[in-house]
Amino acid sequence: MWFILSLSLKNLFRYKRRTFLTAIAIAAGIAAFIAIDGVLLGAELESVRNLVKYETGSARIMDSTYWKNHDFLLPKYHLNNRDQILKAVTDAGYAATPRITVLAEVSNAAGNGDQYPCILAGIDPGMDERVFSLKETIVVSPDGVQGQYLSPEKREILLGKELAEKLDAGINDAVMVKTKTASGQYTTLDAVVTGLLYTTDPIINSGMIFMPLSYVEDALLMQGRATDIVINFPEFAELDPEITKIAQAVSGVPGSENTVVKSYLEIASEYLTISQTKRGGTSLILFMVFLIAAIGVSNTMLIAVFERTRETGMMRALGMRSGSILLSLVIEATGIGFIGGLGGVILGILANIYMVNWGLDFSSLMSEMGNIGYRSIGIFKSAWNFSTIGNAFVYGMIYSGIMAIFPACIALRRSITKSLQDK
Repeated sequence: MWFILSLSLKNLFRYKRRTFLTAIAIAAGIAAFIAIDGVLLGAELESVRNLVKYETGSARIMDSTYWKNHDFLLPKYHLNNRDQILKAVTDAGYAATPRITVLAEVSNAAGNGDQYPCILAGIDPGMDERVFSLKETIVVSPDGVQGQYLSPEKREILLGKELAEKLDAGINDAVMVKTKTASGQYTTLDAVVTGLLYTTDPIINSGMIFMPLSYVEDALLMQGRATDIVINFPEFAELDPEITKIAQAVSGVPGSENTVVKSYLEIASEYLTISQTKRGGTSLILFMVFLIAAIGVSNTMLIAVFERTRETGMMRALGMRSGSILLSLVIEATGIGFIGGLGGVILGILANIYMVNWGLDFSSLMSEMGNIGYRSIGIFKSAWNFSTIGNAFVYGMIYSGIMAIFPACIALRRSITKSLQDK
């Protein structure tokens, strides 16, 4: 065995240029695989953070029928015992806030623009800060006016910056919101724009509006009620135990038999499925790039085998078994994969260090392209995926070794006499 290993290592460095060039191809494939996988994972994790921070919260308590029809956000399915549920959840140690979330259309009150579909959220300005981070994202308007957060009892509205641009509405401008009441009748809410939001979540920037809960519940005939109660808990908390604990707290509230508790994974399941599918599809393309690099190993070994036809014939004539020669060639190819894999891992880690700490700014590109599906804008940063790094290194060696089997078998099929006669 030591002889075979020694022979393989000697052959590996016998053709330094060929080994080096093949290793570079493998290194490039592995480095690209590691770097882009890190970017995709980083975009996915950042999207989840933004979902929780601005859209969904960590979990929501809703009427079961409202949840079954959650694509339509129907206000007639609501929580009648809002305050009791809210108290039970806060007593259990959670930050929570009530919301009325419905579909709506918004337009400029001056009548100089179209109506734009959006999601209206009636929020309690004081309690909402415990769960969401909207207040921190209020920006200066294009005409230089600093926006303000909502006041509890006023007819005010927060608009996403991009939605405000579509409406041609600025700070102190009046807008009209058309939606349905709990009884299914259309109603119109008038409000003055008090602030513009620019978050790292493009959905908030272009598709959501926020008004004081007191105004919304009066207009929608939902006094003392809410469509959902949003809960926040630590980012890295295990979901199932937290959801179970919340459900147990709510179960003791009279009239809560038809309520459900759903985590952000269930609330945004469609988006997360699409995101993971995108990552899987892109990873498949990267795998093909990596496979092409492995085919380069096959080509290298094919050339090496035919150059050593007489050499392998002589070893077989001297009594060396074909299996031992095959093993020697496989070890040699695996060695090329090891060198290339090591180089690829180093390059991939160096690229990831930069991407994790600084990232790439795609804000100008995304402003032209619009929403590309991720809940993120501007700077894309990577995340560390050590399992991918380890797998890329190991599979680089394995694939390289496998790719040597076919050309080696072709050479070993020739008879010893024909191999020795080769010129």
